[in-house]
Amino acid sequence: MKALYSKRHLPPKRLVVDETGIASLLDVCETTQEHLMVLLLMNTGLRASEACSLRWGDIDMESGWLVVRLGKGNKTRKVGISSRLLEALQAHKAEAPGGGEHQHLLLNRKGKPMDRSGLYQRLQRLGELAGVTVSPHALRRAFVTINANKGRPLVILQRSCGHSDIKTTMSYCLTAEQEVIEAMKNWD
Repeated sequence: MKALYSKRHLPPKRLVVDETGIASLLDVCETTQEHLMVLLLMNTGLRASEACSLRWGDIDMESGWLVVRLGKGNKTRKVGISSRLLEALQAHKAEAPGGGEHQHLLLNRKGKPMDRSGLYQRLQRLGELAGVTVSPHALRRAFVTINANKGRPLVILQRSCGHSDIKTTMSYCLTAEQEVIEAMKNWD
């Protein structure tokens, strides 16, 4: 009889994009929708499915927020819109076909609502052009990491990501070792 040994599992490789990578992605965007797609995921921390289900009627540009109606666990939450994201929304709305309240924000090439797979593929193409390894979830992690490194409260990041446990938000924060070293040099 063969002895049973537990398999050694390595921790999963967690991908995150830094601010330089995001700038590279934005530089290769060819359409207002691609530009919006990167900024939307990077500035809100939305899940891919949440971004794909957004409709124009879910966005209040005057008040500066959007509502996520189909969040994980069917939870609804509101998320703030930065001025940079607002500009991208306005630019895309000016070019978007129809753009009615019930129209989806992100559309595929056939004019139908983009699905998670389409979003992933579009980001992969942009990543190849920019020389950046990227995915929708990598941009979600980047949202948490970059904002946490800027001193933004984890509780706010938790709520914006729709996490029920702050430990999940903390696990998204992938601060690089060099960032820790540089930050600590100023701790006099």
